[in-house]
Amino acid sequence: MRKKTRKWEIRIGILLLAYAFILGLTVLPWQPVADDNTFWEIGILFVIGVYGINILLPIITVFWRAYTKWFLPFIYFVILFAGHSIPVWIISIFADIPPLGIFIFAMEIIIILFGWIPGYILLKVGKGIFMFIRKLTIKENNQML
Repeated sequence: MRKKTRKWEIRIGILLLAYAFILGLTVLPWQPVADDNTFWEIGILFVIGVYGINILLPIITVFWRAYTKWFLPFIYFVILFAGHSIPVWIISIFADIPPLGIFIFAMEIIIILFGWIPGYILLKVGKGIFMFIRKLTIKENNQML
């Protein structure tokens, strides 16, 4: 069971890196910026595409598993940051795009603080409650026989 969990952690890490790299090449450098270059004008498709997939993918596939390590959200944070930053940095060498380092870092902080950490905690607590209720139910059923 531990090997299966580890295999899924690696798969999702690679998938997150690939998705972040693609977004870093295609979407992030070309997002509309306000006239004074102070903030991005983020659309709903960007929010759903980046936040929705990046947050839900690990929660649905990895975080609910029994042997998932507590520090995995932080590893995925580094993976996403690298996947978003490296392509943007490469494009900034060849094209005139606004500086995005702070925006990318803020985006990753939002993902980890409001997505992965609460999701991980809620899944582990929910799973613990479910297992406790299940044990109580089995114990009561055995006593009735």
